[in-house]
Amino acid sequence: MSDRAFSLIWVVPSGVDTITEPSRLPCEVGAKARGLLRLPPAWVPPFLVLSPDFHQQFVNVSVERRRNIFRDWAPVLEEALDLADLNGVGTLYLRSNAVSETLSERGRYRSVQCDRTEWLSKLAAFYEEAERSEVQPRLGVIVQRAVVPRMWGHLSNERRVAEEYRDAVVELVDQTSGDMQTAPLTFRRWRKPMAATTDALACTFSDDLLPVLREPLALAAEKKQRVHYEWVWDGRFVYVVQADPADDTAAGVAPTSVLGVAHKDHPITGLQLFRQAQRSDESRSRKLKNHFLYEDNGFRQPPFFLLDSAAAFGDLLRGKVDERLASDLDALTYRPLVIRTNSSGLGSTLLPRSDLLCNAAAAVDWLTGSFREEALKRNLQPEDVTLLAHHFIPALAAAFSTGSPDRREVYVEALWGIPEGLFYYPCDAYSVDTRALDPTQLRERSKSRFTFREDIRYKGEFVAPDANGRFVLHQTARPCAGSGNSDRKNSGNSVRSSKGDRR
Repeated sequence: MSDRAFSLIWVVPSGVDTITEPSRLPCEVGAKARGLLRLPPAWVPPFLVLSPDFHQQFVNVSVERRRNIFRDWAPVLEEALDLADLNGVGTLYLRSNAVSETLSERGRYRSVQCDRTEWLSKLAAFYEEAERSEVQPRLGVIVQRAVVPRMWGHLSNERRVAEEYRDAVVELVDQTSGDMQTAPLTFRRWRKPMAATTDALACTFSDDLLPVLREPLALAAEKKQRVHYEWVWDGRFVYVVQADPADDTAAGVAPTSVLGVAHKDHPITGLQLFRQAQRSDESRSRKLKNHFLYEDNGFRQPPFFLLDSAAAFGDLLRGKVDERLASDLDALTYRPLVIRTNSSGLGSTLLPRSDLLCNAAAAVDWLTGSFREEALKRNLQPEDVTLLAHHFIPALAAAFSTGSPDRREVYVEALWGIPEGLFYYPCDAYSVDTRALDPTQLRERSKSRFTFREDIRYKGEFVAPDANGRFVLHQTARPCAGSGNSDRKNSGNSVRSSKGDRR
């Protein structure tokens, strides 16, 4: 796209400026508008950009004065509509355009569709809602011609869905039925030697959507950029209504760097309130039951330590720590300790769990702080509560597996870091066919007959301890993140990063 095609209608309370040089863009133009300005103008519905000065002036005057301030602005705003060829438009779209509104904040601010005749009152309501939402006091706004879509969707070549710049995934949503489908899309220079078109993206048949959408992909691939596009199709043309650059740096954390150091076991003696869990304690906790089940099947398990003193819990709820408990914590935290909560009463899910506790003081702080606050909030009764403690096992990765005695297949999901990450973030998936319906017939040599199906996904995030022992979210460094894959986990590597605009 040449600089001659570049044009922005930039509006401030004192007047309108038509900017035709990218070097003259004000710093407060906003991330969303900058993304649209990188595209050929014929791809984008006409728009203008309101400076954040409008929003700041609005929130700085009294409610009574706000009606008058729109009267003062009206001549400038109407002039801007005329310059942007929006005067004869029946429906407008008001869209947030914060300077910091990057891809990670997609969908944070609501957009508003309105009739051209009432757009000033809708703009006032837009600012009022932003004020109630405690949005930053300098919020820019894009005013754009609304497109009535027959289909709409997303197009992305982000690293999480595609390993190469030239590959992408398209999401297509039928506006009438709501049916959604995804499809892979590729751009290969030998198939299309010419650069991406700067002409309007004409499309009269839905079957032609994918070839037409290859043009935005070609534009990103030519510039070696990762871009998340949002598009709409009105039956005649495809319009790109958002183009968010995506980070493609190699920065991140290597899972091996947060693995930690394994500590040698040594017997713990002299415990006064905690005690090592026995098989007779299985009924107290599902976790304990699983612990002994794994042990029975040959999996090495760390010892669990159990505290079931109602008196000690009563003290903790009052913010006090029994001296015997403090002594036990001193002995147990000779290596990093994790304490989990189990309750036989109501509200027994998602109970408090500590980060790594590396000394008795940290353990006491957690028990009298976060644990106590949550226990009081959930009205946990001392007689119902059991604390389960175990030493942290430094592990590079974690996995969930699902199997059944009456099925040959075992399904496994795996991710770097601790198991909690598997609840929330994309992970690799494997299906293992054991070729045996009777698990008692499986032997060590049986593994040679197993067959595997794998789905290696882009694992952009994982949970592991930081330098202070807190379980935090880390961005995965290459190449450990893996590659984008068209066969993605629905809850993770969807092309849509979050709800965007619909028009």
